[in-house]
Amino acid sequence: LTCYKVFLFGAADFKTYPWIGLFYLSVTCVIFWYTCVYSFGGCVVQFFIVFIFFVCSTIHAVDASFQPLPKWYNSDSDSLLQVNHNKMSGYTLRYHYWNNQVNLLGAREHQLYEAILVPVLKEGLEDASNLSVSYSPAFEEFHWHFIRLYRDGHLIKELTISDIKQEFVEPNHKLSLLYGGKTSLAVIPEVQEGDKIHYAYSIIGNNPALGKHSSWKTYFTWGIPVDFQKFEINTSSNQPLYFREYNQAPKVDITQT
Repeated sequence: LTCYKVFLFGAADFKTYPWIGLFYLSVTCVIFWYTCVYSFGGCVVQFFIVFIFFVCSTIHAVDASFQPLPKWYNSDSDSLLQVNHNKMSGYTLRYHYWNNQVNLLGAREHQLYEAILVPVLKEGLEDASNLSVSYSPAFEEFHWHFIRLYRDGHLIKELTISDIKQEFVEPNHKLSLLYGGKTSLAVIPEVQEGDKIHYAYSIIGNNPALGKHSSWKTYFTWGIPVDFQKFEINTSSNQPLYFREYNQAPKVDITQT
């Protein structure tokens, strides 16, 4: 009876949140496995062990994807790719550009991030060559838009799925038990000192526990230098927004279009 209830719950969640559904289906297999140990013998147990491994491999065999930029997104990064950056003592990396835009006009919340990362010293090459993004696949979608490598103002390489190493690992093993978080890793080859890594990605969706409410924050003090920074929320005039600034942060500019 317990096994039957868990299976129904997992099947119901599978339609809305596939990851949660697979979790409950796995729990069902474990319960049934213990039943088989004392009831049907080793053959049935072996069958369900194989099935559990199949479910686990399905969960972790998630393919990354590249999607075009949405029409609502506004970028002003093209001119910055031609601008030289200044080295600052004590830093091996710097963000030449950071743009975070949130769109609330669609069916789901959509956050898009665009950045230009520069390894100003050779000690920063390893960090610059590895891009990582964390998200919660139970209720969020993740997509790369592009990953481009520039050298001396010229495009050297634009990565595709076949060009990058894509892994999905838990960012925090203890915390991931609560929210099932994943981290997408992209490894960029042949990065040299002074190159510009221009990349963009989207995270679509919001925690269902928050309902129709959302919150965002942006920092203006980073651990590395940032030359140009932008944060924008796109929503309707009927949607109330509440802002609060801390530590002399810039005032919010509200524009109707």
